[in-house]
Amino acid sequence: MTKTVVIRTAGIAVLVGLLTVATTRAAETRVSLTDEPGPEGGAGSWKIDIDVRDLEGSGPIEFICTDGSWPRDIPFLELLECDPPLASRADDDSSLTLTRPAAWDGRARLSYRLLVVDRGSETHVSHTRMPTRGDQFAFGFSSNTILRPTQDGAPAGGSVSVSVIPSSRAETVVTGWGGETRGRQEVRPDPAWGNSQIAFGRPTGRSDATEGGVTIEVFQFGPGRDLTARVADLMRAFPPTIARYTGRPARAPSRTFLTDSLRDGMATDFGLHISVRSDPNEYDPWFATVAAHETFHEWLGFALVPDRQSLTWFHEGFTEYFALWLTTSTGIANPPYFAETLARYDRFARSDTAFGEVPFTDPDVVWRDGDGRCELMAYRGAPVLALALDVELRARGEPGLLQLIRDLCARAPGPYTTDELRAWFVAQGMADTWDASIAGLAVPSAAESLERAGYECVDGAWSATEATKEFFSFTPR
Repeated sequence: MTKTVVIRTAGIAVLVGLLTVATTRAAETRVSLTDEPGPEGGAGSWKIDIDVRDLEGSGPIEFICTDGSWPRDIPFLELLECDPPLASRADDDSSLTLTRPAAWDGRARLSYRLLVVDRGSETHVSHTRMPTRGDQFAFGFSSNTILRPTQDGAPAGGSVSVSVIPSSRAETVVTGWGGETRGRQEVRPDPAWGNSQIAFGRPTGRSDATEGGVTIEVFQFGPGRDLTARVADLMRAFPPTIARYTGRPARAPSRTFLTDSLRDGMATDFGLHISVRSDPNEYDPWFATVAAHETFHEWLGFALVPDRQSLTWFHEGFTEYFALWLTTSTGIANPPYFAETLARYDRFARSDTAFGEVPFTDPDVVWRDGDGRCELMAYRGAPVLALALDVELRARGEPGLLQLIRDLCARAPGPYTTDELRAWFVAQGMADTWDASIAGLAVPSAAESLERAGYECVDGAWSATEATKEFFSFTPR
């Protein structure tokens, strides 16, 4: 493109000359997701239409699933239409490649249907992240339903708009992107391709609250006691506390979804999912700890992202430890529960996982092994390690392990690395501890660490002392 450049100085226009300026337009992606219930309210399907414009790369055009939960053993995707034409597709349909024509206007369109399954069916039990329907609502996630356009091996940038369309104008739509609306919901997600919950159907319970200027919305779907008020109270406690300790503000608004669609909790870019049992105790410390775990992922998981899968032990195991600590420090659980839980984690990890056999820093460990010995080590053995490190830091006069998260949040943006974690502990004078317990196998027992924290154990029962109270406080540097 040729442009005439004019510079104005003291009101005088000076023609500098003609310059050839290369201009590019950012890609624009429009997505619609339409709910299509089956006959008589059966499971049916979700129809997704994707229209991306102004792609300017020279490589192949791909639409990929960025979520590893895509089903690989059942027909999940029905391709309806694509333009340019289809060149190839992965065996599990998690990647579709379109033919890039010689003369091309930079536009690609894709239309497909995804299977929605009956909640509680064998298929759902095997693939809990699939879209499901039952109990008057359909529920799923955007990351494994909306394929992301890529070109030249890189995700398409630019703006993204999403239309979430129910089967009738009277039906309710609830998403992490935009909350609750009647009928079609139009959103522009930020981050553009972040994961969001998507629900069609009226919530059976809803509670709203405000804390520190942050709007809190909690939605519950399906039968059972309404736990939304209780969860709203938890969300009034956990995010502000974590924000104060880490120095990084909480997400606003705060949205939480309660369903029985998953077996456990899940954090997303736009809110939380917390699983509800068929008959939960609303004051169950386990339930509160799950809420704290998923809340803490807003910091250690989304604000702080690991540079590789080999840091799953830190990403998940330390989050679980902080969840137990927060649940106790806020008074939602009592100190004996904290001690008994970590002691139980220790017994389980040492007997049924790779804890004590595999170093946490081994770069070749496949941590996500389907609830195998290594994944369970991350979730149960790593909290025992975190307890030992927290106790050691406090014994050295340091604020505690939360200071590590605060320092990571304060640094320049970017993924954190194993070397960065090691450098932090070395700076605290704990190089030997790193070598022995993190790069090595000598992790102190939970019992030893709890006693150092001020606990007393008599006949297997843990009790707190005056010294323990100080352990559940944190004053950052």
